Amino acid sequence: MRSRSRSIGSGWDVLERRGHIVNRWGTWNEMAGHAHGITIDPQSGILSGGSDPRSDGAAIGY
Repeated sequence: MRSRSRSIGSGWDVLERRGHIVNRWGTWNEMAGHAHGITIDPQSGILSGGSDPRSDGAAIGY
C-alpha cells in the first residue's frame, strides 16, 4: 500500500498492525495525484482551473 504521509494520519498505523505493508511517501511525492481540472460557469462563461503542484501539468482553457 502506498500513500502520501499526510493522507489518513494514524490510520496507517492500524493497517500496519493488521499486517499490511505500508509505504509512506513524502507529503508532496510526485508519484501520487496529478489531477488537473477546468470548470466553466454556465452563466458567465468564465473558465476556472487548477493544477496539482506535484506534477508538471497545467489547467489551460481558451
